[in-house]
Amino acid sequence: MIFTRYLYNADEVCYTFLECLIKNENLDECYFWIYEYFSSGFKEETWQFLWQVYYDFYALNFPRTKNNIIRNYKIFKKDDDFIHVMHVVKNLFRFVNKDDKKIIDYKIFMNRVYYSQKLVYLFKDKNYEDIEKYKCKTNYEKLLVKSIICNCDKSIAYYLKKNIDNDRLGLLLKKVCKNEIKSNKYYKNKYHVLLFEILNNNNNGKYYYKRENNEMKNLICKSDIPMSPIKLKSMFDISQIYKTLNFHRKYSISSHIGCFPLERFNYNLNEMFWYHWEYFAYNAPLWKKRFDKFKIKINDEKKCIDFLDDDELDEFYEQYNYEPDEQSLETQQKSTLPIKKKSYKKWINILFN
Repeated sequence: MIFTRYLYNADEVCYTFLECLIKNENLDECYFWIYEYFSSGFKEETWQFLWQVYYDFYALNFPRTKNNIIRNYKIFKKDDDFIHVMHVVKNLFRFVNKDDKKIIDYKIFMNRVYYSQKLVYLFKDKNYEDIEKYKCKTNYEKLLVKSIICNCDKSIAYYLKKNIDNDRLGLLLKKVCKNEIKSNKYYKNKYHVLLFEILNNNNNGKYYYKRENNEMKNLICKSDIPMSPIKLKSMFDISQIYKTLNFHRKYSISSHIGCFPLERFNYNLNEMFWYHWEYFAYNAPLWKKRFDKFKIKINDEKKCIDFLDDDELDEFYEQYNYEPDEQSLETQQKSTLPIKKKSYKKWINILFN
């Protein structure tokens, strides 16, 4: 489990951001969640998660939006500015409902997280003569080719997973798809990219993105960044450390994200938040950097951070004693509210009716 800058659970920050983006109701809240993750030191992870969101829900209908993400990422690598993340989020947020129907698609998502793990379709036709020309060497290769020829998404997801470490996979897909299977050097999840490329092979795709004109660019500026240093300087008395969480926790995590494998399900979350927050915050790059300025020892048995010098301990808490156990119930439950486990299908039904 990892606590972020303001002691949210990192995985829940990401999934709440995803839900806000799909709901398409509050762009500022989308910015809030993605900035909470980014500012906790997960910069490259933020871009990887944006790629995951894109391929899961947007890529089938908006394949050329990939170029927009790449362009913003390249600029980010030069200036390390969060504003480029905001441009990507804003662009995805623009894909709104059309005629009361969502024009984003969850087919890739369900295939990646669910059907890739479960064999739910068996071919009634056991004749493999139509795939002999592909010279498959294993049964899994045959079944993947058969799945693609039959255009069976669920079995494609399953057998692609079985072949993902196969050195012959790229050549095999090029032959059976009769098209170039593009890679994405900016996204580390090879399976996700290939799943999209196969399912998109016969999909013309729609393209709603337009190049940002000056008016669009002016809609995002430094002062728009959630709780940026510009805002902090004029809005917050940093000497009142115990008020930090009350002031900065603007939104609550979603209670609907129990379909995901949340880290909280492995712990007593309230106890960890009240009495062991330092131990779990240390897993975030931002907090690790803060702690490593002092002489400390990680105590895995007691789940705490031991300071080897009392003066340094006092110095640390003068800066970061957020006192989570002393916050109001409302402030605490913005990260600790109960979340019940549920299926992916129920979560999809909530978002897509």
